[in-house]
Amino acid sequence: MACSLSWNPPDEMLAALDGRCFQPGWSAHAFGDLRRNPAVVAATLSDAAGTAAAFVCFALVAEEAEIHRFGVVPERRREGWGRKLLERVLQEAGRRGAATVFLEVRAGNEAAIRLYEACGFQAVARRAGYFADPPEDGAVLRCDLPPEGRRG
Repeated sequence: MACSLSWNPPDEMLAALDGRCFQPGWSAHAFGDLRRNPAVVAATLSDAAGTAAAFVCFALVAEEAEIHRFGVVPERRREGWGRKLLERVLQEAGRRGAATVFLEVRAGNEAAIRLYEACGFQAVARRAGYFADPPEDGAVLRCDLPPEGRRG
């Protein structure tokens, strides 16, 4: 799969991708507010034609990273884009010194949970009523990064 990773995409691009992946999606203003934090990193993964297929927004604090938003546009799902982006995020988080990566996902999103588990995440907690619109519990997942991939 020919692809390219772009760091620091514009908030408007993230909002457009987010709106295609989630309802309701986040606004460009919401991404801007999040990204004012210097610990937050964002990226898009694009195909050979330069069309973004997936995006991520995550924060790195000390030895922990937390994925805030992660999505693959509907027409590109089940093609490996999510796995490719998640692998790159885990590599980058480790390169930046993270030992552990966390995320929350809708407990009923079985496809996403299978992807995360295939990339080394394990369920560690459940948050009752964590998501709204529609209401749903959140599954907290954790991935411990191997020491050899981390900054020393």
